[in-house]
Amino acid sequence: MSSILRVDSIQTAAGGSATASGLGIGGVGKIGQVVQATDTTSASQGTSAGQFYGVGAGVQITPTSTSSKIIVMPSLSIGNSADGRSIVRLVRTIGATSTNLLVNTSGSNINGTFGGLYDSDGNVLRTVNFCFLDTPNTTSQCTYTTQIGCNTSSTLYINRSATNNVHGSSAMVCMEVLA
Repeated sequence: MSSILRVDSIQTAAGGSATASGLGIGGVGKIGQVVQATDTTSASQGTSAGQFYGVGAGVQITPTSTSSKIIVMPSLSIGNSADGRSIVRLVRTIGATSTNLLVNTSGSNINGTFGGLYDSDGNVLRTVNFCFLDTPNTTSQCTYTTQIGCNTSSTLYINRSATNNVHGSSAMVCMEVLA
């Protein structure tokens, strides 16, 4: 059995116009908070095949409800001087527990969350962007970070090209979506 309620308008007890928040349904689907971190430090990172290294800015955000979702948007500036496949992974840490988010585990190669780069042009600085909707199910502080790994031993450059003639920045934005 289903019911249909049809009305021309809803008014408050005082005769005014009803609002979503006045009816107790406000706040759902709205952005509760926005936190951003940036990293402008130029650095190089020697890599070993299959190992991951922390890169870029990390964000700490504390959800206001266990039903909140967190939109995580990292943007990394990465350079390299040798052919080698790299992969970036997104990591969420709550307390002492770290979780690799959305990691593809197929195949025997190095696996991560989103693509890195593959080229040997030392004059180029690549930007790697990603967006992920996380459901941490907690009101404890969540720390989101990025790590990069390669399938070969090489050197990666963060916020600069390998030739050090092009510089950039990395950033991460996290937004709490109220549910």
